[in-house]
Amino acid sequence: MKNRLVFIAITALLLSPTMPYSSAQVPKVECQIEFCYIHIFSRVNYDPLEIIVRPGANITWIIHVVEPFTVTSGNGPGDPNSGRLFDSGVISLPFNSTFTVKFKESGEFSFYSKFNPELVGGITVKGDPIVIKEPPRIEIPKPQEQIRNVQGQNKSNQIIPTMTSPYVVEYTLPDSRSAPVAIAVDDKDNIWFVEWNASKLAVLFPSNNTLKEFRIPISKISLQVWSIVIDKGQIWFGEAESNSVWRFSPNNETFQQYVIPTQYSGIVQLIMDKSGNLWLTELYENKIAKLITKELSAGTSKGIVEYTLPTSNSGPAGLAIDKNGKIWITETFARKLARFDPETLTFNTFEFPATVYSPLGIAADQSGIWVSSHGSNKIIKFDPLSKSMKEYSTSQATGSPISLPYWILIDKQSNIWFNEHAGGKIAKFSPESETMVEYIVPNGLNSILHMALDGSGNAWFAGSVTGKIGKVDTSIKPWFGVSLSSKTVQSNGENVSVGIAVYSENPQKKELSLGLMNAQSITGKLENITSSFKAGKISKQGAVLESLLVLSPSKSAQQGNYSLTISATDGSIVSSAVFVLNLAYLSKESIPKPPIGSQNNSPSKEPPNLSEVQPPQNNIQLVSLTNLLLIITPAIILCGVALYFLRRGKRS
Repeated sequence: MKNRLVFIAITALLLSPTMPYSSAQVPKVECQIEFCYIHIFSRVNYDPLEIIVRPGANITWIIHVVEPFTVTSGNGPGDPNSGRLFDSGVISLPFNSTFTVKFKESGEFSFYSKFNPELVGGITVKGDPIVIKEPPRIEIPKPQEQIRNVQGQNKSNQIIPTMTSPYVVEYTLPDSRSAPVAIAVDDKDNIWFVEWNASKLAVLFPSNNTLKEFRIPISKISLQVWSIVIDKGQIWFGEAESNSVWRFSPNNETFQQYVIPTQYSGIVQLIMDKSGNLWLTELYENKIAKLITKELSAGTSKGIVEYTLPTSNSGPAGLAIDKNGKIWITETFARKLARFDPETLTFNTFEFPATVYSPLGIAADQSGIWVSSHGSNKIIKFDPLSKSMKEYSTSQATGSPISLPYWILIDKQSNIWFNEHAGGKIAKFSPESETMVEYIVPNGLNSILHMALDGSGNAWFAGSVTGKIGKVDTSIKPWFGVSLSSKTVQSNGENVSVGIAVYSENPQKKELSLGLMNAQSITGKLENITSSFKAGKISKQGAVLESLLVLSPSKSAQQGNYSLTISATDGSIVSSAVFVLNLAYLSKESIPKPPIGSQNNSPSKEPPNLSEVQPPQNNIQLVSLTNLLLIITPAIILCGVALYFLRRGKRS
């Protein structure tokens, strides 16, 4: 076969093995966009079984089964061309749970799994090629001073920052394929990160735009480092391939290795407690470990103590320490949250509802525990006292059905920061006002795997696919915001409305699009409740341009509270506000039971008085809103991520 494939990648996505799926086989789907997906819900259930795409499309197979699986080209083992075009090798949760192939030319393709060769799927590539336009970039003037490369193992380089959006500055690394992932900021605001494919620890000095790299003394060609901790000038990171924690001393540029007692543990996150002891999660071995730093001995496991979680195969991933010194752990596979008491050595476990998929990132503040639902579009606030939780959705991801929130950080102003793995955004959520700003990173789709905050509140991130280190400059304030007429609306089954105000102190002539997301759904879609944005009018103050969101529950809509996010975007940032729709019928007898899809013809409530919608500041000028586009995409598939360098095999 002469058709050529220009890109094949095994990618990483932390997904729960207990994802819901339909037992019905989806026969054929046509996908006209750049990123298309095939879900493997079981060895006998491909969704879809056949797919039609355009030349240039990326097809990602997302594996939801714990059993080993392969994505192999051909009609089965007897096909003489089996595996010649593509072969994923053995895929197993959690790290290498997706496989991506980019198809350049038209043709007919087949695929199967070596573990179940009887079921063969089909791919048809036809139509007009997909054309991707590169966004314009604004170059910062190049500094005059140049620093020569230092001969030897450790090198310094001058790298020039580039503004890739009004809010984002990025530094392109000397090797664009180096795959930076874990990132941290020291007390001098220098940026430390690990380059997976280059086996290097690196530091970026933003004050003079220089980069210094240090070769990590490990025999592996590719590393796997998810977390860096900096304490008292020492750089700590966990490396899964060597099953070790490493410490780097910048003063004498030396590394020390400390071996985890349990082999193939799958080190994910590190965190330092107030006593200077290091804690980490062991994803594969269902453990957490404490490194008593004063007792560590290089090259050994001395001073390392492990604790097994009570839930088997729970997939411990994220770590946080609360105000009382308790250790909180996200159980990614089990969809649970665990709390460990270092004094009594006991665990308590809390189970998330079915709407939470792959809890991963975690952070603690004075009010509770914040968790990312990495298999969906949301973050969660958990109250340990009441055992209650509230969910907040991101905006709709562009080019991906879901945004995949990853790690969580909390700044000095109690704002919640997180990176959107598939959404290509850095998000800041303000709990007090329940508003959110998402900074769109150009070409950041599937690339932003980690982030850190510096002393000025800027958010730094590693572009694992783009080979860049980036900064969201928070000194540049978003030029617009979103305010709502109410934070809670009540419906007994009739239509309800919410007033939306887009406000600005610095109006710009840019088009804005509005969108709506539901935190209770994996895709953000509202089930059995239709929504529409209506054109609003200018209030008497002349300071706010308004719109109106109308929600129309059908007779089959479920009762309960819906946490909804209304967003506006200009393509560089997304500004959002959250409100709650409380749908409660008057009595059980009044709940109709019509066929699914029937509409409620009840008259709508009187719309809110839009002139009462006020922005947070006074004396606000008029915003030019030239176009309102509804960007609610009823996504029905789960996103895969294209990162060719992640875990190539499971434990030996």
